[in-house]
Amino acid sequence: MKIGLAEIGRVMVRGSDAKAVCASDANVIFENLIRDLGPGNEAVIFGPSRANVIDGVCSPLSSTTLPSLRVQLACEIANTCDVLVVFIGFHGTVSLANSIPTLDGKGIVSPLETFKRTVAPVIAAVNSWQDIWGGAREPVYICNDPRSMLVARDLKWPPREPILAQWDGKHLAKHYRYGDFRTPEELGYCEVDSTSVPGHWVTVHKYRYAAIELSVVL
Repeated sequence: MKIGLAEIGRVMVRGSDAKAVCASDANVIFENLIRDLGPGNEAVIFGPSRANVIDGVCSPLSSTTLPSLRVQLACEIANTCDVLVVFIGFHGTVSLANSIPTLDGKGIVSPLETFKRTVAPVIAAVNSWQDIWGGAREPVYICNDPRSMLVARDLKWPPREPILAQWDGKHLAKHYRYGDFRTPEELGYCEVDSTSVPGHWVTVHKYRYAAIELSVVL
């Protein structure tokens, strides 16, 4: 099994170099996950990162800072993975350039440059990976920062499983469908509104307390 690792909204660095506790936490959780992998399994970082973030784990996006190349590489890497694990950090509703219309349909959203570099590659890669599976598979989402929630409107496929977090809760979110006119029912999605916002699915994200804050002592 091949596991893809990434963080939304942050260039991954080694835990000792992280300036925020939540960034260091993510590295520790990834390291613990990799430590427990059995023979024949491997991991790769498909999001923006520096080289040698986690010992023995390849970080292909460390070779470039160009947003368009990062998006291309992230998709190529993620599509080779069996499972994706994604940490949710700071991000906006749109990070992909020249792709997402405004909600009033009168133009295209221009995302912040930082989101193009640190968020867009992960969003594009997750979209590409889930498209391969027709939405039947989804990443394991972990929200270890209580200040963050998953708000990316350019994320095509809404999570059906609860997001692992430090609290129990819910949050209403929109997901742009990129011209995919298949209904939620056709694709096995329940409790999704596909009519109130043109071109989008609207659904409730569920957050489940999973003692994420204790993971660094495991």
